[in-house]
Amino acid sequence: MNAKVISIIIVILALAAGLYFASKPITKGLTSKKETHSHNEDAGNSASGVEQSYSDFLAWKENESPDADALDKKLTELAAQYPSDYRFTLERVRGAANVKGVHSHTEGFEILEEAARKAIACKCGDANKMRNDLLANKDDKIKGFWKLSTHPKQWDMVVEALENKDASQLAKNEEHHH
Repeated sequence: MNAKVISIIIVILALAAGLYFASKPITKGLTSKKETHSHNEDAGNSASGVEQSYSDFLAWKENESPDADALDKKLTELAAQYPSDYRFTLERVRGAANVKGVHSHTEGFEILEEAARKAIACKCGDANKMRNDLLANKDDKIKGFWKLSTHPKQWDMVVEALENKDASQLAKNEEHHH
């Protein structure tokens, strides 16, 4: 074979490999052990187990477009399996207009505060991650927290509690729940 044919074969193989790997979800190596250690206590599940479950949940949610009942059921199961991971609780209020059981901003903030307490309690960087997620997605009407962010007094208290890693600040919101 001449050099031109070999070059073409190499390019084709590289493209095929690129397409193959591009179709695979990236789940390993994205978080450090320091960031995930707090989730190890959840029902004896490993950090990679919770990360894989969260990744699988996001893929299922994206690919299946589940109705509110199916979404609520799946999140309830995952929150029970990983009780200290804030993300499954937080997902219950993401895009709250489409989530079963969140009929008012009061209920939404109760769930948001539960997620914040979990994020603060782990002391592994989850409070910062949750705060960044809230701020980055506060205006997103489909996948974000726009309904809750339209109540600035309560919203700001949750964000501030996450920033300060101080769950006692969340108690202040109870006076606004009723």
